[in-house]
Amino acid sequence: MSYKLQLYSVAASSACERVRIALALKQVKYETIIITDLPPGEFSRINPQGLMPALAIDGQVINQSMAMLEFIEETWSQPALLPEDPVRRAEVRAFCQMVLSDIHPVGTNRMRKKLREGFGLSEADTLEWYGHWAATGFAALEKILTSTRGEGPYCFGAHPTLADLVLIPHMHTAHGLGIDFTGFPSVMAVFGHCVVQPAFVGAARENQPDA
Repeated sequence: MSYKLQLYSVAASSACERVRIALALKQVKYETIIITDLPPGEFSRINPQGLMPALAIDGQVINQSMAMLEFIEETWSQPALLPEDPVRRAEVRAFCQMVLSDIHPVGTNRMRKKLREGFGLSEADTLEWYGHWAATGFAALEKILTSTRGEGPYCFGAHPTLADLVLIPHMHTAHGLGIDFTGFPSVMAVFGHCVVQPAFVGAARENQPDA
């Protein structure tokens, strides 16, 4: 099936990066529209939530990166980014939600801005607050990946899944916010393997036109 895809994206967003990786792995053609190049207020008109990214599918806009990843997976079957086994598929989805629901939100710019401006936290206190929850989340991910490391170099075996697409971009963000990953060797092993793969390299923030 052929769709005209337009990804509203910015280089530094981990949510945008995970969608770029999926499109690269599936070798799907799309147009990049850089959000910061749009007129003021235009992106909020396109995406009422105002959060990055947005994906226009034949002009119909959807938000939330996980919905985009599921759409891409359901529309372009190869390479599969979810395992065939239904239990393992659930494990991959659960891993994704651990990052997306528990770790990612507490490190977003809008969350940290509210803590500083709304509650009077210093930048140092804000980063310490984020660091606590990020470390707690990554410790849980480390336990999972330690149990799966014998299955292959990716989170869940010999091939990338949505778990890798969600994990790696947020690690870029977390590193920029001061998270030390030396205590998470299994997490770092997956990271080290993924970041040299062509799809991940091409989708990385430093290789985008607005980097």
